[in-house]
Amino acid sequence: MIVIAPLSIANTELDETTKISGLAGSFLASRVALDDRDDEAAVKFLERAISFDEESPELRRDYFSALIANGKIEEAVEIIKETQELGARKNLAAYALYAHEMRGRSWKKASSELADVSGVDLDKIMREILLAWSDTLAGNQEEALVRITDLEGPDWVFALREYHSGLIAASAGLDDRAAAHLQAIIDKRNIAPVLTETYVRAIEALVRNRSKVGDLEKAKETLAYGVRLLPNHPPFAQLQEKLAVEEPLKDLIGTAQEGAAEMFFNVASAIKRDNDGEVSKLYFQIANHLSPETDYIQLGLAELYLRQGFFETSNLHYSLISEQSSFHQIAQLEMASNLARLERQDEAIVTLEKLIESH
Repeated sequence: MIVIAPLSIANTELDETTKISGLAGSFLASRVALDDRDDEAAVKFLERAISFDEESPELRRDYFSALIANGKIEEAVEIIKETQELGARKNLAAYALYAHEMRGRSWKKASSELADVSGVDLDKIMREILLAWSDTLAGNQEEALVRITDLEGPDWVFALREYHSGLIAASAGLDDRAAAHLQAIIDKRNIAPVLTETYVRAIEALVRNRSKVGDLEKAKETLAYGVRLLPNHPPFAQLQEKLAVEEPLKDLIGTAQEGAAEMFFNVASAIKRDNDGEVSKLYFQIANHLSPETDYIQLGLAELYLRQGFFETSNLHYSLISEQSSFHQIAQLEMASNLARLERQDEAIVTLEKLIESH
């Protein structure tokens, strides 16, 4: 009996549908779910299909990919470790394993997981920058900087090289060197339309760097440039308030784990406009695993699920953006909009009233 679930069925109905599906039905239903970008349903149907055919490489590859898209990285890691034929998913598998080891603060194992990453230029660049962050976890920031200093390629390669060199240098206390790298990407203004989020975060990183060393004039000058580009960017408004009272600012990235998450975030945010969001979702989820509850990663995931029409999941990520975040107001407004889309107007009104009361 072949049973294919309709899009966006309720969890209880999904569970019941999964239970009565055989191998063929589960396989076909998983394909429908994947086409509909319904990661939760895809995971359940693939799990059911594998229960009938545990050795199928195709099912296992689809299953761990769906787990990653669903944010279940640790579960995906277990499947990856038991899968012999990774095929075209080997790089994705390596990134999940790398994130797992970085969270466990095992820099040697993290580095070894990237040994077989190959393919297009993007994967090669990602591999080297991620290796630099595992070097940083080991306390070898100089080695990390040497590793990526000769990365060559188009402007986007230059941008990622200079940005992460700046972040790594800052983590080593090499603040002037960090500033030089960050200024280099900011000066290359044609990068902004291609790597918008990375460019904007480079501005914030330099503002923070100059504030940290007491160069408030340069910090304010850099921030003023950022505000001219994006007058309503919430982090810039928050930085203006802190600089006005000369509150010392911390580095943008505090740990090697956060630095690795930043690399996945950079890639996810750059490609999210160029497809249906499924590839960028994988990178966002790995970034989230490395640096959970980080506001800008949660915002990226929330916006992606909103674009795909998964309003409940979008709100789950918006809800994780704390009141201290500069993105909190935006998150609450979008949550209310999503509740209205779900025809839950009463909850939307309550959300907006709470937001008004807090300001």
